Amino acid sequence: FMAPDMRGSFVRRVTLRQYLSDSWETRIASPTGWGSNLDSARAHVVVNFSHYYWPLEKVKVWLQERWPVWCHDPPPWFTPRWRQNLVAYAPLAGVIPACVYEHIERDKALSQRRMTFKKHSGSHGSVLQSMIMPEAGGV
Repeated sequence: FMAPDMRGSFVRRVTLRQYLSDSWETRIASPTGWGSNLDSARAHVVVNFSHYYWPLEKVKVWLQERWPVWCHDPPPWFTPRWRQNLVAYAPLAGVIPACVYEHIERDKALSQRRMTFKKHSGSHGSVLQSMIMPEAGGV
């Protein structure tokens, strides 16, 4: 039994937008392996909830302040896929800092180089292997 005068303090209705804004400074829930801190929880929010629900100004400040830290010491979730999803889910105007787009362009260039290397690696050995060990019968 709950005292009638206390019922209003037990549950309150809020929109998802309001919940994400209210919990931006306290929420630490994130997927297993991502860590249990504010950055991990926020990283989860921006790739799992529509930008219509994001606390946009808070996201903008967070990305501007934390991006250089993540570049220097990347957390487990700071992957090329996460960065690509961030941009894909973000609104078009002004939330994502320029350094994010620059980083994604580097990710794309690196991915293309990896694909080129894979194309030159066949069942007969890689180009690198044939240069190191010509008798191996590489490409």
